[in-house]
Amino acid sequence: MLGSFYFTLGNLPPKYRSRLASIQLLVLVKSIHVSKYGMDAVMEPFISDLKKLEKGVEFIVRGTKRKFYGIFAIVSADNLGSLALGGFKESCSAEKMCRQCMTTRPESQKKFLEVNFELRTAENHKDQCALVEADKTGKRSKEYGINRDSSLNTLAYFHVCNGSLVPDIMHDVLEGALQYEVKLILQHMIYEENYFTLDKINSRLENLELGSIESKSRPTPISSNTLNSDGSSLRQNASQMWLLGCILPIAVGEYVPDDDERWALFLQLMDVMDILLVPCTSENHAIYLATLISDHHHEFTKLYSDANILPKQHFMIHMPRMMTQFGLLVRHWTMRFEAKHSYFKQLAQSMGNFVNILAMRHQLYQSYLNIDRQHLPGWEHNLESGPGSVANSDVISDQLEFPVSNVFSCKWVKIDGNEYKLGAGVILDVNHDLPIVGVIQDIYIINGDKIFFNVNQFSTSYEPHYRTYILEDKICSRIIGYPDLFIYIAVHIRKLRVTDFSDVFILPFALCVCD
Repeated sequence: MLGSFYFTLGNLPPKYRSRLASIQLLVLVKSIHVSKYGMDAVMEPFISDLKKLEKGVEFIVRGTKRKFYGIFAIVSADNLGSLALGGFKESCSAEKMCRQCMTTRPESQKKFLEVNFELRTAENHKDQCALVEADKTGKRSKEYGINRDSSLNTLAYFHVCNGSLVPDIMHDVLEGALQYEVKLILQHMIYEENYFTLDKINSRLENLELGSIESKSRPTPISSNTLNSDGSSLRQNASQMWLLGCILPIAVGEYVPDDDERWALFLQLMDVMDILLVPCTSENHAIYLATLISDHHHEFTKLYSDANILPKQHFMIHMPRMMTQFGLLVRHWTMRFEAKHSYFKQLAQSMGNFVNILAMRHQLYQSYLNIDRQHLPGWEHNLESGPGSVANSDVISDQLEFPVSNVFSCKWVKIDGNEYKLGAGVILDVNHDLPIVGVIQDIYIINGDKIFFNVNQFSTSYEPHYRTYILEDKICSRIIGYPDLFIYIAVHIRKLRVTDFSDVFILPFALCVCD
């Protein structure tokens, strides 16, 4: 098996930082070598270079000598990787099993606000590492959940206990808390309340109309063995689980009574996820999120009294503080690194696990991307378009109220990774926490790089039981430029029997106006 380490530059705007071409290979190493020599030995060359960057390194840029500085900011990894890098025990067998605080497992089952826990700090961590090193029995190591003092702590501006080992939404929520709770709610609805059968929900999930982006993550059928197994998994990957959480209300909501408390708890968890995935945030959102997570976990222990709070559910308690400290956690999750990792998985299948060859092939590929300017992180025009025809520029000029030429009308366009199709919805604005939606009638590309949408504008209402927005009255028709969209995603408009057979759409995050 291979272990991969990547890095990205935090200076880049998120839409460029998330591109695979912006994710750079740091280390490619066989797992047996990590086990033999240790994580610190693997990271030593990187740490040595970082220490030079902290003091400044001089480069000649266009004939001028300039000094550049760099620091290590955060670690984005799954829990095992983060614990290993931080020098903590790589299992939950330790008495102090959290890398953020000093909680014990019994405490994690009863307390759900971060203020109720003693946080790990650089000071208490130093003392504990000294005790662990002096104790040859291993008792202190298990007590504190520490194996060693991480070499990352030798850096000037980084410490593993300042929050920099951030919780990962992908592993802790999508593949953790959400998967766990959806499994429990399905058991409740299918076997205890008999709202519907397992075959019914599998049929609904298989045949539910999905958008082009959604269809790539359609959940796989859930077997009876999986649903009745002892573990917390539904055997869905993170993307499938994200979509399953979003579409479950419109798939089976009509069978579930409004007063079902466990359904309400599931909807509350989806509210938590909405805020974690929100495109912008503020300190007030973080404060509200902390309360929401605490309320959810308290209710979970009452409604599922035989179930334990998982460590991944406990880790969620620290996410509000991480949001205020490091910004949107969705900007730091491992989802994009997993996508980068698939490159090596595919290459290894054809070439074998030859580390040097795989690393060389990757670096040659990165060089090619850097030569092709459209893949450079700062290059603005990452634009693709579908079939279409030349449009009447005079008509478009009248609609835009300024003269244009060279207008191309197409069926779909993709810009900065966001795909828009005729009939899709775009969020134009927000009014009283409800989105104003434009349904795309025409897509125009002007002068090869400026995108405009001709849309029918609608007001909306919200149906909480189904977690869907309903298109209400058409307000007008208008043309809007891509940069003027409120949110740069398209939503799939589908017909659904909610209050009646309505045009509805779902959003995978909360809508809010951020100052």
